[in-house]
Amino acid sequence: MRYLSIAGSILLVSCKLVSSGDTRTSASFKPSDKKASSSDKEGDTTTVGDDKKTDQTGGTGLLPDLSEVLNAGLSSRREIKALYKEMDDEAFQSKWNASLETPASFFQSFAKVWYQDLKTVSDMPATGMCLGDPHPESFGTVWFSDGFRYVYQQLDDVGSCPVAFDILRYLVAANLTLEDPDALKQLIDTYLSEVKSPTFSLSIPDKFMGDIDSKRTEILEQTVDREDFRTDNSDLKSLSNDEKREIREALESHFNDPTIDVLDVIQRLRDDRGNAGVLSYNALIDDPNHNGMEVVELSQLLDPVVAMLVESQKDDTNRLKQAVDVIWGSGSDAVHFGSLKINGDDFLMRSRSRYHVTMSTLTKGEQLELMKLQVTMIAQVHGDLVNTDEALAWLLTATTIMSERYLSLHNSHK
Repeated sequence: MRYLSIAGSILLVSCKLVSSGDTRTSASFKPSDKKASSSDKEGDTTTVGDDKKTDQTGGTGLLPDLSEVLNAGLSSRREIKALYKEMDDEAFQSKWNASLETPASFFQSFAKVWYQDLKTVSDMPATGMCLGDPHPESFGTVWFSDGFRYVYQQLDDVGSCPVAFDILRYLVAANLTLEDPDALKQLIDTYLSEVKSPTFSLSIPDKFMGDIDSKRTEILEQTVDREDFRTDNSDLKSLSNDEKREIREALESHFNDPTIDVLDVIQRLRDDRGNAGVLSYNALIDDPNHNGMEVVELSQLLDPVVAMLVESQKDDTNRLKQAVDVIWGSGSDAVHFGSLKINGDDFLMRSRSRYHVTMSTLTKGEQLELMKLQVTMIAQVHGDLVNTDEALAWLLTATTIMSERYLSLHNSHK
């Protein structure tokens, strides 16, 4: 496999970042002067953009030497398991087995390892709004009240962190996927170009948007029998009437719409990747305002991974609202999305009728095409906190160091 290296050695770069209290317009994914992400019926693209501002906070403003991570990072399965206290042995083993498929899947499966690694860095870069766990399969199509839009999907880990580490996480995932130094350089150039000269809009080809209606039908056919969940799936568990009633009442209170019926609720037992070990449910609802029956998932909200570096980010309601405003655009109304309390705990509700491209189904050229769009979106959230003359060299070097770190870690357990 080919990963980026620079002259056969590791180049270390340290430089100043813009770290003032300045703000800039953040063109996330919703334009103010046109319908959000509405598909062009005469063409084959979907347009996205935004007019929001991203508040940015302090930080040291340094692009740090990451070589210390190579010596201080976690290495054993036992150490990694210790970060995931919410998971029992069976759930962790399932997640572990699935993660070993490729270096990229291993890297994407253990975001906490990434942040634990970065806790060893002496000088933290400037902080701002971060996606938290950005990688090429964390973007996709979401159903909004004004149409389908291509957005960053995983808002549960969004928060404040050193933004240089946020784009770096994405680039490492991309590098482990593409295995092409030239392609990585193109991604970094695209990101920095958007940072320095914002375009505030881009077009998403329809081939990356997916078919949400077909996805919805597929999920219903696989999981529902008439108006109840099927119970012949070992990954699902029936609930008592009291448990169902409690969740049904929480949903009805959240919807506050007597036309929406909550038909059934079931517990999800296993998820090999993102939600492994997290208490979660599926709810079957009938919403006449949005095409009738729909499966929504309810996942317990844990502390966002960015809180491992920047604390005091545990107010999930306000944090999610800010994430929606900054990343999706103020006033964005995703269908069947929001936070609610069940038994005193915070849960994130999302429609299961969402779509993301599996990168392994694309050609290398298509992967790079889609990733360029994604790094543009990330730049629109980050603003100019990584806008320095030395940023290109640092991102190339840091991506090399961290890619080699996780490639080695994956191979040691394969």
